[in-house]
Amino acid sequence: VKPDGSRRWIRMFMNIRRHPISGDIYLFCYFRDNDSCHKLEAAAGGVFQRDANTMLYTRKFMETFANYILSVSPRQNFSALLQVELVGLDRVREEQGVQKWKEIAFTFGRICRIAVGRDVITGQYDENKFVLMRADAGTSKQYRNRVTALVSIFKEWLAQAHPEAKIELVSGFAIER
Repeated sequence: VKPDGSRRWIRMFMNIRRHPISGDIYLFCYFRDNDSCHKLEAAAGGVFQRDANTMLYTRKFMETFANYILSVSPRQNFSALLQVELVGLDRVREEQGVQKWKEIAFTFGRICRIAVGRDVITGQYDENKFVLMRADAGTSKQYRNRVTALVSIFKEWLAQAHPEAKIELVSGFAIER
């Protein structure tokens, strides 16, 4: 809360881990200023919706939000869209159960919210597909480098956190004015 009584929005992400040898419990916290994003969400109108499991925007709200962002974005700026599909997530649900599927989707949603930054709108397109959109993407080369880094983060997370799930990450992106 600011001295004038107005509020500033922040998000907090937490993760609790038990050390495998000592048994000690560690709490990791990450705080992020979310005021600008909150203002954009309010200005976009419509009903603000997030998926209950991944906490990413629903497809319906993502479309409303993206259209609003594009309508107020200067035309000389590049806009970019990245779609990521977790191939094999359906198989995880069938073979390992809904709880394991939800755990992987939830963790992927958290990685998206933390790794991409405040300037990227992140939503869940359907159960296995996720969309990341940025209205001011910089140059094509800058965005391509950022996408390459993000995809590396996602692949590393899948390989370390859920090697038994045998999920592949398929991604593609478009950038234009």
